[in-house]
Amino acid sequence: MMMRPIYLLLTTLVFHAFAETETKNQAENTDSQDIAKVTETVTSDTTNSDTEVDPAMTQKEVLKKMQEAVQALKSQNSIKSEQFKASLRDQEETIAKLKLERTLLEEKLKLEQLQIQAEHQKEIQLLKNEKELNDIKLAKSQAETTIALNEAKIEDVTSQSDFKAIQAELATLKMEQKQQYFAKTKATYLDDPLLENGTLVISDRRIPLNGVISYETANFITERIAFFNNLDSNKPIFIVIDASPGGSVMAGFRILKAMEGSKAPVYTVVKSFAASMAAGITTLADKSYAYPNAIILHHQILTFTYGNLTDQRESLETLEEWWRRLATPIAKKMGITLDNFIERMYAETKSGDWDEFADEAQKLKWVDYIVDHIEETSVLVHPDHQNELAIAINPGQPTPQRRQYQSVLGSYPDRGPRELPQLFPYDCFYLHNPDNYYKAQ
Repeated sequence: MMMRPIYLLLTTLVFHAFAETETKNQAENTDSQDIAKVTETVTSDTTNSDTEVDPAMTQKEVLKKMQEAVQALKSQNSIKSEQFKASLRDQEETIAKLKLERTLLEEKLKLEQLQIQAEHQKEIQLLKNEKELNDIKLAKSQAETTIALNEAKIEDVTSQSDFKAIQAELATLKMEQKQQYFAKTKATYLDDPLLENGTLVISDRRIPLNGVISYETANFITERIAFFNNLDSNKPIFIVIDASPGGSVMAGFRILKAMEGSKAPVYTVVKSFAASMAAGITTLADKSYAYPNAIILHHQILTFTYGNLTDQRESLETLEEWWRRLATPIAKKMGITLDNFIERMYAETKSGDWDEFADEAQKLKWVDYIVDHIEETSVLVHPDHQNELAIAINPGQPTPQRRQYQSVLGSYPDRGPRELPQLFPYDCFYLHNPDNYYKAQ
């Protein structure tokens, strides 16, 4: 058969046509691959269709047919090449457009940066100008201040001698004024404070006892007895009673025991009135002194009780024991028995309030010595300026307040309502209360 040579010839022509196409379009790899596929297809079809090829077809016709197929493939390749080129041009245009947009954005960014830099430079320049202006103002102010200081120094130097003279004069005036607050004498300490002329000399080792005797009163007196003993255990201590109606028996006994245990002698001085517990303290002191018209009053224990019958009996037993402990030493000093002491109380007055002027009380041994005058050598600072002195000595301390005591003396409108301090258990009042000023509520 003649088909094999024709097949080989056609195959050769196809490959030559493809080779020429590839030479002209080396950059179009994709189209070349398509031609190769078509060639393979034509070859495969030709190879597999030995029985289908028209035997009457001449070699020329076959060649023509193959040329037409190649020409068709060339046309297709040319179209695809143009399409690729068009797509490539579109991509190039897009890339060029993007490059232009990028360039535009960069230029805009540079412009904005230049504007910002210009604004910053402007602000910096303004700040520099403002700083320079402030520096100029500050230098001017400093110069003016220096001038003013120099002028002030000149004035100060000029007036310094006059100022020192004024200060010295003021200091002298203040010193003279302060010196008027202080006495020019010192406290006098005598082992025997009673002089032959009847004057009692009291030192600054004095403790006031006025008003109702209470727990606070006992603290006040016993602490000072302890202090004066620690300061000097030989010089006498004075408990000075202006006026006291008595008070708590338990508190009074604390005072008596402190007096009894004191190494330094403790003397009592009555200026106006000592009743009940205050009278007991006066009578039982180491030595007692009083003005002749001072009044000393002794009586039985006074108390306010309440409760049922059993409570009253128990309270009565406690009162009797307190009375025995307190009144027995007084009666003993008087040289009589306790029962005789009670009898004489009610023989004097039906209330049992036995009061005597001090010169008569001396005969009963309630007071030891009668004095005509009392010399208070401890009053060395003017009373109106004691607080000022305390502040000057201790500037950081609160101003001390003079101790205030309750008193039953004075006109009734001025006294106002007052209450007795609360007693401790088993305690009672040894208190002179003739007008029932203090009442149980």
